[in-house]
Amino acid sequence: MKKLFAAIFLLISVSFISSVAAASVKVSFKIDMKDAKIKDPKSVGISGDVEPLSWKKLYLLTDPDNDGIYTGDIIFNDANKVEFKFRHDDIWERGDNRSVILKEKTSEIVTEIWNVQAFVGFFNYTFEGKIIPMQERMRLGEQPANGISLCVMRDGKLDTLANWGERDAEKKLPMDAKTIFQTGGIGQPIIAFAVLRAAELKDVDLDKPINNYLKKWKFPLKKGENESKTTIRDIIIGNVSFGSKSKPDGYETGKALPNIVQILNGESPSQESKLKIVETPNFSFYVPLILQVLLEDAYNLPLNDVMQKLVLAPLSMKESFYATELSEAQKTNFAVGYNKNGKAVKGDYLRYPEQGFGGLWTTAADYAKVVNCLVKAARGEENSLISQALAKAALEPTNGQRPMVFPRNDNGQNYFGGAPQGYRTQVEFSVEENWIAVAFMNSWENWRFMLQVQAKAQEFATRRK
Repeated sequence: MKKLFAAIFLLISVSFISSVAAASVKVSFKIDMKDAKIKDPKSVGISGDVEPLSWKKLYLLTDPDNDGIYTGDIIFNDANKVEFKFRHDDIWERGDNRSVILKEKTSEIVTEIWNVQAFVGFFNYTFEGKIIPMQERMRLGEQPANGISLCVMRDGKLDTLANWGERDAEKKLPMDAKTIFQTGGIGQPIIAFAVLRAAELKDVDLDKPINNYLKKWKFPLKKGENESKTTIRDIIIGNVSFGSKSKPDGYETGKALPNIVQILNGESPSQESKLKIVETPNFSFYVPLILQVLLEDAYNLPLNDVMQKLVLAPLSMKESFYATELSEAQKTNFAVGYNKNGKAVKGDYLRYPEQGFGGLWTTAADYAKVVNCLVKAARGEENSLISQALAKAALEPTNGQRPMVFPRNDNGQNYFGGAPQGYRTQVEFSVEENWIAVAFMNSWENWRFMLQVQAKAQEFATRRK
Protein backbone atom coordinates (compact mmCIF):
# COMPACT_ATOMS: atom_id res chain seq x y z
CA MET A 1 0.00 0.00 0.00
CA LYS A 2 1.29 3.43 -0.93
CA LYS A 3 2.01 5.84 1.87
CA LEU A 4 -0.88 8.32 1.89
CA PHE A 5 0.10 10.53 4.78
CA ALA A 6 2.73 13.22 5.15
CA ALA A 7 3.93 15.11 8.20
CA ILE A 8 2.15 18.46 8.32
CA PHE A 9 2.06 20.35 11.56
CA LEU A 10 -0.29 23.01 12.81
CA LEU A 11 0.96 25.24 15.60
CA ILE A 12 -1.64 27.36 17.37
CA SER A 13 -0.60 29.82 20.04
CA VAL A 14 -3.23 31.62 22.10
CA SER A 15 -2.51 34.79 24.05
CA PHE A 16 -4.45 37.63 25.65
CA ILE A 17 -3.86 41.06 24.18
CA SER A 18 -3.42 43.94 26.56
CA SER A 19 -3.88 46.61 23.89
CA VAL A 20 -7.48 45.70 23.19
CA ALA A 21 -10.51 44.98 25.32
CA ALA A 22 -10.04 42.40 28.03
CA ALA A 23 -12.42 40.03 26.29
CA SER A 24 -10.29 39.99 23.12
CA VAL A 25 -7.89 37.16 22.41
CA LYS A 26 -5.25 36.90 19.69
CA VAL A 27 -4.72 33.49 18.17
CA SER A 28 -1.58 32.89 16.13
CA PHE A 29 -1.92 30.13 13.54
CA LYS A 30 1.17 28.55 12.04
CA ILE A 31 1.01 25.70 9.53
CA ASP A 32 4.19 23.95 8.44
CA MET A 33 3.57 22.41 5.00
CA LYS A 34 7.16 21.79 3.91
CA ASP A 35 6.69 18.02 3.87
CA ALA A 36 3.19 18.03 2.41
CA LYS A 37 4.34 17.54 -1.18
CA ILE A 38 1.64 19.95 -2.35
CA LYS A 39 3.06 21.91 -5.26
CA ASP A 40 2.29 25.63 -5.25
CA PRO A 41 -1.05 25.65 -3.39
CA LYS A 42 -3.17 28.56 -4.57
CA SER A 43 -4.64 29.16 -1.12
CA VAL A 44 -3.96 27.93 2.40
CA GLY A 45 -6.05 28.95 5.36
CA ILE A 46 -8.80 28.15 7.80
CA SER A 47 -12.57 28.44 8.14
CA GLY A 48 -14.44 28.51 11.42
CA ASP A 49 -17.51 29.39 13.45
CA VAL A 50 -16.50 32.62 15.22
CA GLU A 51 -15.98 36.00 13.52
CA PRO A 52 -13.85 37.01 11.76
CA LEU A 53 -13.81 33.35 10.68
CA SER A 54 -16.72 31.91 8.73
CA TRP A 55 -17.56 28.46 7.42
CA LYS A 56 -18.49 30.07 4.11
CA LYS A 57 -15.20 31.87 3.52
CA LEU A 58 -11.51 31.02 3.67
CA TYR A 59 -9.35 33.09 6.02
CA LEU A 60 -6.02 33.14 4.22
CA LEU A 61 -2.71 32.40 5.93
CA THR A 62 0.44 33.72 4.26
CA ASP A 63 3.93 32.46 3.48
CA PRO A 64 5.89 35.69 2.86
CA ASP A 65 9.35 34.07 2.70
CA ASN A 66 8.24 31.02 0.66
CA ASP A 67 9.56 28.52 3.19
CA GLY A 68 6.38 26.43 3.25
CA ILE A 69 5.24 27.79 6.60
CA TYR A 70 1.95 29.70 6.52
CA THR A 71 1.06 32.05 9.37
CA GLY A 72 -1.63 34.45 10.47
CA ASP A 73 -2.88 36.23 13.59
CA ILE A 74 -6.60 36.54 14.30
CA ILE A 75 -8.29 38.56 17.05
CA PHE A 76 -11.48 37.09 18.52
CA ASN A 77 -13.85 39.15 20.66
CA ASP A 78 -16.14 37.81 23.40
CA ALA A 79 -15.66 34.15 22.52
CA ASN A 80 -14.77 31.20 24.72
CA LYS A 81 -14.11 28.60 22.05
CA VAL A 82 -13.44 28.55 18.32
CA GLU A 83 -14.10 25.59 16.04
CA PHE A 84 -12.21 25.56 12.77
CA LYS A 85 -10.81 23.48 9.95
CA PHE A 86 -7.76 23.68 7.76
CA ARG A 87 -8.33 24.19 4.01
CA HIS A 88 -6.00 23.86 1.06
CA ASP A 89 -7.46 25.36 -2.13
CA ASP A 90 -11.00 23.91 -2.42
CA ILE A 91 -10.22 20.92 -0.19
CA TRP A 92 -11.20 20.64 3.47
CA GLU A 93 -9.21 18.50 5.84
CA ARG A 94 -10.83 15.27 6.96
CA GLY A 95 -12.21 14.47 10.39
CA ASP A 96 -14.14 16.43 12.97
CA ASN A 97 -13.79 20.17 13.50
CA ARG A 98 -10.73 21.31 15.42
CA SER A 99 -11.21 23.62 18.40
CA VAL A 100 -9.24 25.90 20.67
CA ILE A 101 -10.28 27.30 24.06
CA LEU A 102 -9.60 31.02 24.04
CA LYS A 103 -9.89 31.95 27.70
CA GLU A 104 -7.46 29.50 29.17
CA LYS A 105 -3.82 30.19 29.82
CA THR A 106 -1.52 30.69 26.86
CA SER A 107 -0.97 27.32 25.25
CA GLU A 108 0.31 25.65 22.12
CA ILE A 109 -1.17 22.74 20.22
CA VAL A 110 0.84 20.64 17.79
CA THR A 111 -1.03 18.11 15.72
CA GLU A 112 -0.71 16.14 12.49
CA ILE A 113 -2.92 17.08 9.56
CA TRP A 114 -3.78 14.76 6.71
CA ASN A 115 -2.00 15.32 3.42
CA VAL A 116 -4.90 16.42 1.23
CA GLN A 117 -2.84 15.92 -1.93
CA ALA A 118 -3.00 12.14 -1.39
CA PHE A 119 -6.76 12.32 -1.87
CA VAL A 120 -6.75 14.86 -4.68
CA GLY A 121 -4.30 12.74 -6.65
CA PHE A 122 -6.84 9.96 -6.81
CA PHE A 123 -9.03 12.20 -8.93
CA ASN A 124 -6.71 12.55 -11.86
CA TYR A 125 -8.10 11.27 -15.16
CA THR A 126 -6.72 10.03 -18.44
CA PHE A 127 -8.21 12.10 -21.24
CA GLU A 128 -6.98 11.80 -24.83
CA GLY A 129 -3.75 10.24 -23.60
CA LYS A 130 -3.01 12.88 -20.97
CA ILE A 131 -3.27 12.79 -17.18
CA ILE A 132 -5.38 15.74 -16.07
CA PRO A 133 -6.68 16.86 -12.64
CA MET A 134 -10.33 16.95 -11.61
CA GLN A 135 -10.77 20.68 -12.21
CA GLU A 136 -9.72 20.26 -15.84
CA ARG A 137 -11.67 17.04 -16.33
CA MET A 138 -14.86 18.78 -15.18
CA ARG A 139 -14.74 21.06 -18.21
CA LEU A 140 -14.16 18.35 -20.82
CA GLY A 141 -16.18 15.70 -22.62
CA GLU A 142 -19.85 15.37 -23.43
CA GLN A 143 -20.87 15.49 -19.78
CA PRO A 144 -19.06 18.35 -18.02
CA ALA A 145 -19.73 19.30 -14.42
CA ASN A 146 -19.99 22.79 -13.00
CA GLY A 147 -19.28 21.91 -9.38
CA ILE A 148 -18.79 18.77 -7.29
CA SER A 149 -19.02 18.12 -3.55
CA LEU A 150 -17.80 14.77 -2.24
CA CYS A 151 -17.86 13.11 1.18
CA VAL A 152 -16.15 9.84 2.09
CA MET A 153 -16.69 8.11 5.44
CA ARG A 154 -14.74 5.10 6.61
CA ASP A 155 -15.19 2.94 9.70
CA GLY A 156 -18.03 5.14 10.91
CA LYS A 157 -16.09 8.40 10.85
CA LEU A 158 -15.85 11.31 8.48
CA ASP A 159 -12.75 10.69 6.41
CA THR A 160 -12.68 13.19 3.57
CA LEU A 161 -14.52 16.25 2.28
CA ALA A 162 -13.54 17.57 -1.15
CA ASN A 163 -15.08 20.26 -3.33
CA TRP A 164 -14.31 21.35 -6.88
CA GLY A 165 -15.70 24.03 -9.14
CA GLU A 166 -18.39 26.61 -8.55
CA ARG A 167 -21.81 26.65 -6.95
CA ASP A 168 -22.68 29.72 -9.01
CA ALA A 169 -20.76 30.14 -12.27
CA GLU A 170 -22.19 33.57 -13.10
CA LYS A 171 -21.13 35.03 -9.75
CA LYS A 172 -17.92 32.96 -9.60
CA LEU A 173 -18.82 31.59 -6.16
CA PRO A 174 -16.80 28.50 -5.22
CA MET A 175 -18.22 25.24 -3.96
CA ASP A 176 -17.48 24.35 -0.35
CA ALA A 177 -18.42 21.71 2.20
CA LYS A 178 -21.38 23.79 3.44
CA THR A 179 -22.96 24.25 0.00
CA ILE A 180 -26.48 22.81 -0.09
CA PHE A 181 -27.89 20.90 -3.07
CA GLN A 182 -31.35 20.02 -4.25
CA THR A 183 -31.17 16.24 -3.97
CA GLY A 184 -34.14 15.01 -5.99
CA GLY A 185 -34.88 11.29 -5.79
CA ILE A 186 -32.00 10.58 -3.43
CA GLY A 187 -34.25 12.12 -0.77
CA GLN A 188 -36.66 9.17 -0.97
CA PRO A 189 -34.63 6.88 1.35
CA ILE A 190 -34.54 9.62 4.00
CA ILE A 191 -38.35 9.71 4.09
CA ALA A 192 -38.47 5.93 4.41
CA PHE A 193 -35.91 6.11 7.22
CA ALA A 194 -38.09 8.66 9.02
CA VAL A 195 -41.05 6.27 8.83
CA LEU A 196 -38.91 3.53 10.39
CA ARG A 197 -37.96 5.98 13.14
CA ALA A 198 -41.66 6.69 13.72
CA ALA A 199 -42.27 2.96 13.96
CA GLU A 200 -39.38 2.60 16.43
CA LEU A 201 -41.04 5.31 18.54
CA LYS A 202 -44.38 3.43 18.37
CA ASP A 203 -46.02 6.40 16.64
CA VAL A 204 -47.00 4.18 13.69
CA ASP A 205 -47.20 0.43 13.12
CA LEU A 206 -45.65 -0.78 9.88
CA ASP A 207 -48.03 -3.71 9.65
CA LYS A 208 -51.29 -1.86 10.14
CA PRO A 209 -53.30 -0.36 7.25
CA ILE A 210 -51.86 2.97 6.24
CA ASN A 211 -55.36 4.48 6.18
CA ASN A 212 -55.42 4.15 9.97
CA TYR A 213 -53.09 7.16 10.02
CA LEU A 214 -54.07 9.14 6.92
CA LYS A 215 -56.44 12.10 7.45
CA LYS A 216 -56.34 14.55 4.55
CA TRP A 217 -56.18 11.83 1.89
CA LYS A 218 -57.01 8.12 1.84
CA PHE A 219 -55.19 5.33 0.10
CA PRO A 220 -57.42 3.94 -2.70
CA LEU A 221 -59.07 0.54 -2.63
CA LYS A 222 -57.65 -2.36 -4.57
CA LYS A 223 -59.96 -4.26 -6.88
CA GLY A 224 -62.49 -6.25 -4.83
CA GLU A 225 -61.76 -4.44 -1.53
CA ASN A 226 -64.43 -2.81 0.61
CA GLU A 227 -61.80 -1.45 2.96
CA SER A 228 -58.13 -0.89 2.20
CA LYS A 229 -55.81 -3.40 3.84
CA THR A 230 -52.61 -1.96 2.37
CA THR A 231 -50.07 -1.53 5.18
CA ILE A 232 -47.24 0.95 5.61
CA ARG A 233 -44.80 -1.88 5.00
CA ASP A 234 -46.56 -2.75 1.73
CA ILE A 235 -45.98 0.80 0.51
CA ILE A 236 -42.32 0.90 1.52
CA ILE A 237 -41.20 -2.46 0.09
CA GLY A 238 -43.21 -2.20 -3.12
CA ASN A 239 -46.02 -4.71 -2.56
CA VAL A 240 -48.27 -2.26 -4.40
CA SER A 241 -47.49 -0.44 -7.67
CA PHE A 242 -48.76 2.78 -9.20
CA GLY A 243 -49.24 3.96 -12.75
CA SER A 244 -46.81 6.85 -13.09
CA LYS A 245 -43.35 7.80 -14.28
CA SER A 246 -40.37 7.47 -11.96
CA LYS A 247 -40.07 11.16 -11.03
CA PRO A 248 -42.14 14.37 -11.16
CA ASP A 249 -41.41 17.16 -13.64
CA GLY A 250 -40.91 20.04 -11.20
CA TYR A 251 -42.27 23.57 -11.54
CA GLU A 252 -40.53 26.65 -12.90
CA THR A 253 -40.41 29.78 -10.78
CA GLY A 254 -43.65 31.75 -10.86
CA LYS A 255 -45.89 28.80 -11.68
CA ALA A 256 -48.80 27.91 -9.40
CA LEU A 257 -47.84 25.11 -7.01
CA PRO A 258 -50.27 22.35 -6.04
CA ASN A 259 -50.53 20.89 -2.55
CA ILE A 260 -49.79 17.24 -1.85
CA VAL A 261 -53.45 16.14 -2.03
CA GLN A 262 -53.92 17.83 -5.41
CA ILE A 263 -50.87 15.97 -6.70
CA LEU A 264 -52.11 12.57 -5.49
CA ASN A 265 -55.57 13.24 -6.93
CA GLY A 266 -54.26 14.67 -10.20
CA GLU A 267 -56.09 17.96 -9.64
CA SER A 268 -55.10 21.37 -11.04
CA PRO A 269 -52.58 22.94 -10.80
CA SER A 270 -50.81 19.57 -10.52
CA GLN A 271 -48.86 18.47 -13.60
CA GLU A 272 -49.17 14.82 -12.64
CA SER A 273 -51.88 12.24 -13.24
CA LYS A 274 -53.99 10.79 -10.45
CA LEU A 275 -52.45 7.98 -8.44
CA LYS A 276 -53.70 4.61 -9.69
CA ILE A 277 -52.94 1.12 -8.47
CA VAL A 278 -51.58 -1.10 -11.25
CA GLU A 279 -50.55 -4.74 -11.54
CA THR A 280 -47.17 -4.22 -13.23
CA PRO A 281 -44.39 -3.68 -10.64
CA ASN A 282 -42.69 -0.31 -10.94
CA PHE A 283 -40.80 2.25 -8.90
CA SER A 284 -42.92 5.36 -8.61
CA PHE A 285 -42.38 8.80 -7.10
CA TYR A 286 -45.81 8.38 -5.49
CA VAL A 287 -44.26 6.17 -2.77
CA PRO A 288 -42.39 9.00 -0.96
CA LEU A 289 -45.43 11.26 -1.46
CA ILE A 290 -47.66 8.77 0.34
CA LEU A 291 -45.07 8.51 3.11
CA GLN A 292 -44.97 12.31 3.30
CA VAL A 293 -48.74 12.43 3.91
CA LEU A 294 -48.38 9.64 6.47
CA LEU A 295 -45.75 11.53 8.46
CA GLU A 296 -47.55 14.87 8.26
CA ASP A 297 -50.83 13.33 9.41
CA ALA A 298 -49.31 11.15 12.11
CA TYR A 299 -47.58 14.13 13.72
CA ASN A 300 -49.94 16.91 12.56
CA LEU A 301 -46.93 18.91 11.40
CA PRO A 302 -45.45 20.12 8.08
CA LEU A 303 -42.91 17.73 6.61
CA ASN A 304 -39.87 19.85 7.47
CA ASP A 305 -40.89 19.94 11.14
CA VAL A 306 -41.47 16.18 11.18
CA MET A 307 -38.11 15.51 9.57
CA GLN A 308 -36.36 17.85 11.98
CA LYS A 309 -37.91 15.90 14.84
CA LEU A 310 -37.20 12.38 13.56
CA VAL A 311 -34.00 12.68 11.52
CA LEU A 312 -32.32 16.03 10.97
CA ALA A 313 -31.97 17.24 14.56
CA PRO A 314 -31.07 13.85 16.13
CA LEU A 315 -28.29 13.42 13.55
CA SER A 316 -27.07 17.05 13.81
CA MET A 317 -27.81 17.66 10.13
CA LYS A 318 -27.54 21.41 10.64
CA GLU A 319 -27.29 22.27 6.95
CA SER A 320 -30.39 20.27 5.93
CA PHE A 321 -34.07 21.11 5.54
CA TYR A 322 -37.15 20.47 3.38
CA ALA A 323 -38.51 23.24 1.19
CA THR A 324 -40.29 23.76 -2.11
CA GLU A 325 -38.86 27.26 -2.54
CA LEU A 326 -35.79 28.69 -0.84
CA SER A 327 -35.91 31.73 1.39
CA GLU A 328 -33.29 34.45 0.95
CA ALA A 329 -31.46 33.11 4.01
CA GLN A 330 -31.44 29.59 2.58
CA LYS A 331 -29.97 30.90 -0.67
CA THR A 332 -26.86 32.12 1.14
CA ASN A 333 -24.81 29.07 0.14
CA PHE A 334 -26.83 26.98 -2.32
CA ALA A 335 -25.71 25.38 -5.57
CA VAL A 336 -27.40 26.78 -8.66
CA GLY A 337 -28.63 24.02 -10.98
CA TYR A 338 -27.15 23.84 -14.48
CA ASN A 339 -28.42 22.08 -17.58
CA LYS A 340 -26.38 20.01 -20.00
CA ASN A 341 -25.87 23.09 -22.21
CA GLY A 342 -24.11 24.84 -19.33
CA LYS A 343 -26.92 27.31 -18.73
CA ALA A 344 -28.55 27.78 -15.34
CA VAL A 345 -32.01 26.32 -14.75
CA LYS A 346 -34.67 29.02 -15.08
CA GLY A 347 -35.04 30.50 -11.60
CA ASP A 348 -31.81 28.68 -10.55
CA TYR A 349 -33.72 25.45 -9.63
CA LEU A 350 -37.10 23.81 -10.16
CA ARG A 351 -39.74 23.75 -7.42
CA TYR A 352 -40.91 20.37 -6.10
CA PRO A 353 -44.05 20.54 -3.95
CA GLU A 354 -43.57 16.76 -3.85
CA GLN A 355 -41.24 17.31 -0.91
CA GLY A 356 -41.11 13.65 0.03
CA PHE A 357 -39.46 13.07 -3.33
CA GLY A 358 -37.48 16.22 -4.08
CA GLY A 359 -37.78 18.65 -1.19
CA LEU A 360 -34.59 17.77 0.67
CA TRP A 361 -31.81 20.36 0.50
CA THR A 362 -28.61 19.13 2.10
CA THR A 363 -24.84 18.76 1.89
CA ALA A 364 -22.92 15.63 0.99
CA ALA A 365 -21.60 15.39 4.55
CA ASP A 366 -25.05 15.78 6.12
CA TYR A 367 -26.53 13.13 3.83
CA ALA A 368 -23.76 10.73 4.82
CA LYS A 369 -24.84 11.03 8.46
CA VAL A 370 -28.14 9.26 7.74
CA VAL A 371 -26.36 6.45 5.93
CA ASN A 372 -23.80 6.16 8.71
CA CYS A 373 -26.56 5.89 11.31
CA LEU A 374 -28.11 2.95 9.46
CA VAL A 375 -24.76 1.27 8.82
CA LYS A 376 -23.73 1.52 12.47
CA ALA A 377 -27.06 0.17 13.65
CA ALA A 378 -26.99 -2.70 11.14
CA ARG A 379 -23.48 -3.61 12.31
CA GLY A 380 -24.62 -3.55 15.94
CA GLU A 381 -22.28 -0.69 16.81
CA GLU A 382 -24.78 2.04 17.75
CA ASN A 383 -28.56 1.82 17.67
CA SER A 384 -29.95 4.65 19.77
CA LEU A 385 -32.10 5.88 16.86
CA ILE A 386 -33.05 2.60 15.23
CA SER A 387 -32.77 -1.04 16.26
CA GLN A 388 -30.32 -3.41 14.61
CA ALA A 389 -33.15 -5.57 13.28
CA LEU A 390 -34.93 -2.65 11.64
CA ALA A 391 -31.66 -1.23 10.29
CA LYS A 392 -30.89 -4.57 8.67
CA ALA A 393 -34.35 -4.63 7.12
CA ALA A 394 -33.62 -1.14 5.80
CA LEU A 395 -30.44 -2.27 4.05
CA GLU A 396 -30.77 -6.00 3.35
CA PRO A 397 -33.25 -7.92 1.17
CA THR A 398 -35.72 -9.96 3.21
CA ASN A 399 -37.62 -12.99 1.89
CA GLY A 400 -36.85 -12.03 -1.67
CA GLN A 401 -38.12 -8.47 -1.23
CA ARG A 402 -36.09 -5.31 -1.60
CA PRO A 403 -34.65 -3.50 1.44
CA MET A 404 -36.94 -0.95 3.06
CA VAL A 405 -34.67 2.06 2.56
CA PHE A 406 -31.64 1.60 0.29
CA PRO A 407 -31.56 -0.94 -2.58
CA ARG A 408 -28.61 -3.33 -2.80
CA ASN A 409 -26.76 -4.37 -5.96
CA ASP A 410 -25.26 -7.74 -6.89
CA ASN A 411 -21.92 -6.73 -5.36
CA GLY A 412 -23.51 -6.35 -1.93
CA GLN A 413 -23.33 -2.55 -1.97
CA ASN A 414 -26.27 -0.26 -1.26
CA TYR A 415 -26.94 2.73 -3.47
CA PHE A 416 -29.37 5.43 -4.57
CA GLY A 417 -29.32 8.35 -6.98
CA GLY A 418 -31.22 11.47 -7.89
CA ALA A 419 -31.41 13.75 -10.93
CA PRO A 420 -33.64 16.79 -10.46
CA GLN A 421 -33.16 19.17 -13.36
CA GLY A 422 -29.84 20.93 -12.85
CA TYR A 423 -28.32 18.40 -10.43
CA ARG A 424 -26.98 14.87 -10.10
CA THR A 425 -26.70 13.13 -6.72
CA GLN A 426 -25.43 9.68 -5.79
CA VAL A 427 -24.65 7.57 -2.71
CA GLU A 428 -22.95 4.19 -2.52
CA PHE A 429 -21.86 2.32 0.57
CA SER A 430 -20.96 -1.05 2.02
CA VAL A 431 -22.17 -2.26 5.40
CA GLU A 432 -19.65 -5.10 5.48
CA GLU A 433 -16.63 -3.02 4.42
CA ASN A 434 -17.91 0.01 6.35
CA TRP A 435 -17.37 2.82 3.86
CA ILE A 436 -19.69 5.48 2.45
CA ALA A 437 -19.27 7.74 -0.60
CA VAL A 438 -21.68 10.62 -1.34
CA ALA A 439 -21.22 12.81 -4.41
CA PHE A 440 -23.32 15.81 -5.44
CA MET A 441 -23.03 17.75 -8.71
CA ASN A 442 -24.89 20.90 -9.73
CA SER A 443 -24.95 19.80 -13.37
CA TRP A 444 -27.66 17.73 -15.04
CA GLU A 445 -27.57 14.42 -16.93
CA ASN A 446 -23.88 13.73 -16.37
CA TRP A 447 -24.36 10.23 -15.04
CA ARG A 448 -21.28 8.80 -16.78
CA PHE A 449 -19.03 11.31 -15.07
CA MET A 450 -20.82 10.69 -11.76
CA LEU A 451 -20.10 6.97 -12.04
CA GLN A 452 -16.41 7.77 -12.60
CA VAL A 453 -16.30 9.97 -9.52
CA GLN A 454 -18.07 7.37 -7.39
CA ALA A 455 -15.75 4.61 -8.61
CA LYS A 456 -12.74 6.72 -7.66
CA ALA A 457 -14.22 7.49 -4.23
CA GLN A 458 -14.93 3.81 -3.61
CA GLU A 459 -11.39 2.86 -4.60
CA PHE A 460 -10.01 5.51 -2.29
CA ALA A 461 -12.17 4.40 0.65
CA THR A 462 -11.26 0.72 0.30
CA ARG A 463 -7.53 1.19 -0.42
CA ARG A 464 -7.00 3.08 2.81
CA LYS A 465 -8.06 0.18 4.99
